[in-house]
Amino acid sequence: MGQKTISTRWIITEKLNHGKRICKARLVAQGFEEQKENNRTDAPTCSAEILKSTIALINFNGWECKTIDIKTAYLQGENIERKVYLKPPREARCKKIWKLRKAVYGLRDAARTWYESLVKLLKNMGGKRSIFEPTLFYWKKKGKLWGVMCTHVDDLLYGGNKDFENYIIEKMKKKIQTGLEEEKSFKYVGIQVDRKGKNVIMNQNKYVQSIEEPEIKQYRDERELTREEMKQYRGLVGQLNWISQHTRPELSFEVSNLSKSCKKGTTRDMRKLIKTVKRAKELEGNIVMEKINKEGIEFEVYADASFNNVGDGNSQIGYIV
Repeated sequence: MGQKTISTRWIITEKLNHGKRICKARLVAQGFEEQKENNRTDAPTCSAEILKSTIALINFNGWECKTIDIKTAYLQGENIERKVYLKPPREARCKKIWKLRKAVYGLRDAARTWYESLVKLLKNMGGKRSIFEPTLFYWKKKGKLWGVMCTHVDDLLYGGNKDFENYIIEKMKKKIQTGLEEEKSFKYVGIQVDRKGKNVIMNQNKYVQSIEEPEIKQYRDERELTREEMKQYRGLVGQLNWISQHTRPELSFEVSNLSKSCKKGTTRDMRKLIKTVKRAKELEGNIVMEKINKEGIEFEVYADASFNNVGDGNSQIGYIV
């Protein structure tokens, strides 16, 4: 066949569905076993800035912020052109190998294939993709905005007028299988989004409280961190970086400063990190999108930079939009 047969494995995950915790099983292709192809594997996902901008735009227009996920998204994408063969799992009791028609979960280009399929679908329904952001789509009629949508793999966040809901969203739901739909209060890519009167509030308070920091007494001595401790250090910095990007901008400087020790840290760095985690837990952090009562939206950007202020010849920049 000239093509290696790829192994498969099961992945079990837990997911909240209407407040109930359920288990899901997914058959995954061992994509790393596939012969290297010149296929694009990058798949854009919604950034923190675009997510907040989309929610602000939805709220500004007086629309309801909603979310919807796509069922088995990768299997609803376009057919793949190359030949890929899978070894069926033992439970299938099948003596034949499988030839793939779709880019299943686990293939290196599966996310890209789905993204391109979704772009094609949204464009066919009249959507325009932003020239600045590949995950942002909008619909206009006679120069007036109908609705907007940002995408994160198989999770879509959107808002629009009644015509947008009736013609675009309903049409999309007929073309592809959709799953959970939520509005007013929901979690989107790990961020809690709540409607409070005319405002929309974003927070990651539950996630922040779930961060497990090590005991600070283990790091009273002065020494370099072990390999295992460095792994834990980088994990904690990554968690803080995630929340600082989305809902806790006041932690940005500490996170940036702690990140410079991710290659080689000391117990002093770990103590600073633990204190930052504790400080993050002491306060609840909310991003409030207020309903603006004026024409148009204005963006204000404040930026500053310092040359060679973090050592090793590196400089630092900070900005807020």
